[in-house]
Parts: sequence; C-alpha cells; structure tokens
Amino acid sequence: MTTLILSNEEFILSPLSLPEEAPKILHLHYQTVLSTLQHGQSAPIEAEFRSQNLPSLINRFSHPNSISYQFSPASDPEKLVAYVYFRPPSPPDTRTVEEREMELREEVEKSTSRTSKELLFALKAENGELNERYFGKGYEERFWELEALVTDEGYQRRGLGSRLVEEGWNEVQKRVREEEGSKVEGVYLVANPAGKRTYEKAGFKLLGGRPVRREGMRDDHMHLWFVKRFE
Repeated sequence: MTTLILSNEEFILSPLSLPEEAPKILHLHYQTVLSTLQHGQSAPIEAEFRSQNLPSLINRFSHPNSISYQFSPASDPEKLVAYVYFRPPSPPDTRTVEEREMELREEVEKSTSRTSKELLFALKAENGELNERYFGKGYEERFWELEALVTDEGYQRRGLGSRLVEEGWNEVQKRVREEEGSKVEGVYLVANPAGKRTYEKAGFKLLGGRPVRREGMRDDHMHLWFVKRFE
C-alpha cells in the first residue's frame, strides 16, 4: 500500500484483491454504463446489473498469477475509483477451430450486452482475427495482456490510469526477469480509442485499429491494438 498525491489529491495505491473486491469493480462498471447511455435509454437497475455480471467478472479475473492494482481516495479508502488488471501468458491453445467457434457462441449467448447476438459474435470473431494479424500467431503464449483499465469518470485526467499501467508494467518485468528461460516478449492490449493517449504515454505502440465499421455497431466497439515490448 502506497500513498500518492496526484493532481493535488491524496490517493491510496494498493493491490486489488480478487474476487473479494468484485462488487467494487461492478459498481465502477455500472457508473461507466450510466455515463454512456444515449438520450432516451433507461438505466439498468444496479442490483440486477451486479447479479447478471458477477459470474462473468469473477471468471474473467480468476487467474491466480494475475497482476492488479487499485486507487482509492485517502479521504474514502473503501471507494474504488480506478483499477488495472494484467493477465499472464496462456498455455498453447490446442482447441480446434470448431471448438473455438462453439465456445465463442456460448460466450455471446451469456452476454448482457445491448448489441445484437449476431453482431456481437461477428465483432468478437473479427477481434480474434485482428489479434493474430497485429500480434502474430501464438501471441497469447508470448505476451502478458493488459486486460482492463477503468477509471471513474469523476477522477479522469488526474494521472491515475497512467500510474496504474506503470505499476503493472514494472511488476510484469520483474516477474519475467525472475522466470528462467522465459520467452515472454512484452504486454499487449486491445482498447477503446478513448485510452489512446494514456497507453501511448505509457510507451505502448499503436499497431492498428478495426478497419470496418459494421451497421448497428456502437462507438464502444471501435478498438485499437497496442503492444509494448521489453527492451
């Protein structure tokens, strides 16, 4: 636990305990959903939002060797205002093409996204193709993934996101150096264009973006592909 002063306010930087603090993450995600509602759209009930998304969130953030940090205001230590999550490299993927497609369809069916299932499946399948185009085959075995970086809307532009990325990157480098014979090359991420400045400031290189906009596609499906390699 470290106390830092950012933009003249005192914050507490600490490891994020998962899945114990999943409810805090979901509250932050709920606030993000509210901030992206279009005119006339009704807000989901937070209790329902939490119950629908808790199982997938815990599954998503369940890797035992992950790296995650959070920021809380020193004036309200129980309040989570920003967090980052890094996932370690995966073992070789031995699934067949058919098995991957089946698992993706199951994932889409369980999604609570407002996007149609057909479009969501097409976008996720396209993500997989673009991942291999930008990062190369077997990228999940060769890179850590910066899987999530979220900052409360009221605490943005204060340097919290950049500081979290820096903290996670330093820990990733430390672990890779300690792993004898490691072939890990760095960290990759796929993110919304809104985070472009933060990631480039942290030393990530922009490789490309989604080239085609599909009918019915929302702005939050517009993604950019970044990588940061060890020197």
